[in-house]
Amino acid sequence: MPHSVSQSRNRGHRSLAAFLVGVTAPFATADCAGSEGASPSPKGISGDWQLVFSDEFDGTELDEEKWTVGSPYGSGDSDVTEPVNTDELQCYDAGLVQVSDGILNIRAVKKGVTCGGKEMDYASGMVNTKDHFQQRYGAVEARIHLPAAAPGVIANWPAFWQVGAGWPEDGENDVMEGLRGRACFHFRSAAGEGGERGGCADGDYTGWHTFGASWQPGRVEYYYDGELVGAVTEGVTDAPQWFMLNYSVQPEVGGPTRLPADMRVDYVRAWQR
Repeated sequence: MPHSVSQSRNRGHRSLAAFLVGVTAPFATADCAGSEGASPSPKGISGDWQLVFSDEFDGTELDEEKWTVGSPYGSGDSDVTEPVNTDELQCYDAGLVQVSDGILNIRAVKKGVTCGGKEMDYASGMVNTKDHFQQRYGAVEARIHLPAAAPGVIANWPAFWQVGAGWPEDGENDVMEGLRGRACFHFRSAAGEGGERGGCADGDYTGWHTFGASWQPGRVEYYYDGELVGAVTEGVTDAPQWFMLNYSVQPEVGGPTRLPADMRVDYVRAWQR
């Protein structure tokens, strides 16, 4: 996720040990074979799919067997973690992530807070599946409500994405990223010319919509509300990636700042053929 479209993401300091495909519990990895159960299916993406990950957020708390709150790159065990990259204007605060009424709520607010030794004017929420679930290839989908800053303009900087442990070599799949008020998709890696490929979808994606992607060798297709909106065929890597959901603040990169605001998530699902 989150970086300016014209600027490569600075994550060189995040060299984590590469995850192995086929790791068993407690770390679930989806590869070419999935678990049993093929319903529901990803919207608009044809094929015989097996559901390998699903969170419908039906409880009253975030499922800690599936998710960790905050940035996976944060230091220590603090409830407040630093931004994912230097463009972001907020810290990630665990108190801004809540589950209720079948919805994951990720809030962004104006609040002075310190993280990574810096004082920030904003705070927001993030969740990730690092050390819980990752997959290589397959389909992913989330149903997400995006607040509007103006009619048809996405507020703030929301993102639903996947990233590998050894970025940028392992790649990053931005299924949906709110850039300058639009819903955009990219696949970023060291192998891609300029570091990224992708684009933005036409139309109004404020409110409730589904955002999905089908990742196969050498190609990623992006589906919004079940309709194909674009594809990337260069720089597509094959290393496993985990999920990230976050709602950050940066009006020069994301949409206009509107606070407080909630990015709401109805479900997150993943499939294998």
